[in-house]
Amino acid sequence: MVEHKIDYPGVEVAESELEDFSSSEFFQLLVAAVRDYAIFMLDPNGYIRTWNLGAERSKGYKATEIIGQHFSLFYTPEDRLAGRPEKLLKLAVQEGRVEDEGWRMRKDGTRFWADVILTPLFTNGNRLRGFAKVTRDMTEKRAIMDRMEEALSASRAKSAFLANMSHELRTPLNAIIGYAEMLDEQIRETSPELSHDMSKIIYSSRHLLSIISDVLDLSKIEAGHLDLKIETVDVVELIKEVVASAQPLADRNGNEVRMGSMGGSILMDSDPLRLRQVLYNLFSNAAKFTKNGRIEFAATAFKGEVEIQISDTGIGMSDAQSERIFDMFYRVDIRDQKEGQGGTGLGLAISRLLTEAMGGTISVTSVKDKGSTFTIRLPRHYSRPTRV
Repeated sequence: MVEHKIDYPGVEVAESELEDFSSSEFFQLLVAAVRDYAIFMLDPNGYIRTWNLGAERSKGYKATEIIGQHFSLFYTPEDRLAGRPEKLLKLAVQEGRVEDEGWRMRKDGTRFWADVILTPLFTNGNRLRGFAKVTRDMTEKRAIMDRMEEALSASRAKSAFLANMSHELRTPLNAIIGYAEMLDEQIRETSPELSHDMSKIIYSSRHLLSIISDVLDLSKIEAGHLDLKIETVDVVELIKEVVASAQPLADRNGNEVRMGSMGGSILMDSDPLRLRQVLYNLFSNAAKFTKNGRIEFAATAFKGEVEIQISDTGIGMSDAQSERIFDMFYRVDIRDQKEGQGGTGLGLAISRLLTEAMGGTISVTSVKDKGSTFTIRLPRHYSRPTRV
């Protein structure tokens, strides 16, 4: 066995045998030198008999000031009135050990949050000799936990507010859109100029409704109130429905839509409404950022999973943009954006959250000025609870 000997410059090292480290003297040195924990002993009645550096550091008393005092001195006035110190000593004897968290007092009158362990000490004759008391200052941890709870509470309140406001806003907006469409039908032939203005009202109202719907979905997901209605879905048919409904978006920029390799049908367990929402969002993004190009759907089933890909030959993204594309409120910076290409930056973030809620994943590969491919992978058999 190689003997290691370390030289400490300017420090004289005491020579000692291995047995010395089990002596009471060494144990006292060990306890006295600990600075992060207050470690001291009480007699059976709760009077302080020993004191270490950690106790002096956390409580502010020197050994000469505190030894001989009753340990209830560290408790708050309300705890002393309630007899808490004595109750803890009795409980420690009954249970063999007691751990307690609460406010404690320093010498200067300030309070700190402490984690305390009291352990009774018995002689060989099973007579109570006293107590070992270990205290750790947890004030900083308590403050962090309080801030986290405040943040969570604020987040829950925000989600509830957004959900309620979204519901309140959607009702009048739907009425505005409905009446605007009725007026547009009546004036389209007689007043083309007014019809053009009415079309702007309808477009803006629908855009605002889309934003409100995104906010409502986000607040539901954050609050854990998203309801999934799982049923058997034919993925191929669902993709065809999405393409049919969103074809005008592709036509607007002169894009060709292709249906890649899919086979006859692919059945899986999913929420058709939410899956359609995700696919429509990906398709509309591809149509928006592709001009005179190609958009292609493909779907395959393998190893208990269904993989859906939406590829385009559009503007593509840099690696840095691809890494952030699913972040909330992130939008790819397009210098020559046209009307209708803006957004809240919530669509892809919500698509990711919805895909994950259905037990799947969504990812993207992209090349700047070449195009992007979004890949969704979902389990064929959904086994998670329908409320997430």
